[in-house]
Amino acid sequence: MLATYQTKSYSPSLTLKAKAELELRRRRREQNAILEEKRKVWRENPRVYAKDRLGVDLTDEQLQVFYSVIKNRYTAVKSHHSFGKTFVCAIILCWWIDCFEQAIGYITAPTWGQALKLTFKQAKRLCLANK
Repeated sequence: MLATYQTKSYSPSLTLKAKAELELRRRRREQNAILEEKRKVWRENPRVYAKDRLGVDLTDEQLQVFYSVIKNRYTAVKSHHSFGKTFVCAIILCWWIDCFEQAIGYITAPTWGQALKLTFKQAKRLCLANK
């Protein structure tokens, strides 16, 4: 005896939603693959990250600070006003979070208010402006 199977027909709107969801998932996989390729380059070259992702050109001095953070456990920058120390810290924070999975970035400042109002505000501005 042969078994007979009934196929259930779904409403056209439900089928359309399912197709849209599958297409969305496919596009996300493609975007994630492209982003992962970029991350490989960005991890090795912060100048490219700053230009591609944030639209910022780093000076040679700012790039020295960046590489010091990458190579050393601690980095202290002593310089005059308006050098861009806070700006570089914000870029480094964005780079760290963008390029490494499950990353946590620590920022220190003389006061919490300075870290919150200056560095984190700058990082948020950079990230939101260049999504």
